[in-house]
Amino acid sequence: MGDEYFTANCERRNQFIGDEANKWWRADGKARTIGAVKAEDRRIIPLQAQKMEVIGRLASAIIHDLNNLLTVIQLNAALIETADFDPEEVIGAAGKIGEASQRAADLTRKVLGFVRRQPEDFQPMKIRSLFDGLVRLLEPLAAKKVEIGIVAGPRDHWVRGDRGALEQAILNLVLNAVDAMPSGGKITLSSCERDLAAGEIDGCPPGPFVTVCVSDSGCGIPPEDQPMVFEPFFTSKSSGTGMGLAIVAQVARSHGGAVDFDSEPGRGTEFRMWIPEIDPPLDESRLAAGTHGIAPLRGTILLVEDDPGIRDLARQLLQANGLRVLMAATGEEAQEIWSAHRGEIQLLFTDLVLPGGLSGRDVALAILTDQPDLSVLYTSGFSSVWSDHSFLNESNFLPKPFHPTALRNAVMTSLARS
Repeated sequence: MGDEYFTANCERRNQFIGDEANKWWRADGKARTIGAVKAEDRRIIPLQAQKMEVIGRLASAIIHDLNNLLTVIQLNAALIETADFDPEEVIGAAGKIGEASQRAADLTRKVLGFVRRQPEDFQPMKIRSLFDGLVRLLEPLAAKKVEIGIVAGPRDHWVRGDRGALEQAILNLVLNAVDAMPSGGKITLSSCERDLAAGEIDGCPPGPFVTVCVSDSGCGIPPEDQPMVFEPFFTSKSSGTGMGLAIVAQVARSHGGAVDFDSEPGRGTEFRMWIPEIDPPLDESRLAAGTHGIAPLRGTILLVEDDPGIRDLARQLLQANGLRVLMAATGEEAQEIWSAHRGEIQLLFTDLVLPGGLSGRDVALAILTDQPDLSVLYTSGFSSVWSDHSFLNESNFLPKPFHPTALRNAVMTSLARS
């Protein structure tokens, strides 16, 4: 957020009572009453605070994983530089570098997507892929003698959901389970389908639902605490915001479902998120289209990228696919190239963040004023710096880092729009 707010006292709900407590403090030290803060901000601020709490607990594990991946990359790069290295081993080392860099990219993208403030983005997704995507973040919990298992059902289940929100809800449940097992234990992630009757689960309409379950072998929830577990700012712990389970409930409601649980002291707890089930997309195979056997591309691209390494590699990959590439490092250079070659260029491929005052969006708007039907493909390593994301979508945005296949497919799609 450009205007960052945080509460001076928010460990308990009753600390919000009274005029002096009802103040949000900005980074510049000036206070604003809650009434002056937008309703959306009042909803998102505790959500973001709780996200940061979760990431804080996982930070050392995330850094540990990234350092391991960087070690793999550096060692294999050093081996490739050895003059008498066997060609077959060079290919193997290069493959390991590619695999490690992709894993690092997936991890950083997941963390960035998890912590950044962004509007909900509901897309069809498999619950199993949601579980698998969290494995890398959850693996370090093994150091705490916690075993995490995934129980696959007889078939995969599809829901329409916001991946970041669902991941946060599951992470909240898993971290609560870890806290309930100080001496270690087992956590199980599972899912199943069920047709609910009217009134069977509070907050759920009748129809097909997927149950996302997180169960543990921990100490259980005391009976006196169970009626309050979903209340904001309620916690039986000595630290934390007390927003974890409240946010789980909020996420479930935003997806058209609900959350409930069973718990018995000394025998563990199972939380269940109920989410409406949907039919799988008609054709998933198109999402995984490759490049083998595809005819070369044709056309001229204006590539605007300030990083020389990325710029040169992207040029090589695009030229290898049959394209002519004109390159610029700044928005000003891009405008000069456009003025000299405007009748030859079919696609503008630009980073959003550029040095020199003109952003990639500025460049695109200026060129589109001159040629409204020109296709534009944006890229960035961190798109959430933009307050307005309305001009970005799956067809015109390629997030960094990207695989050569993803680059080719994105460019091919963009050229088809020209």
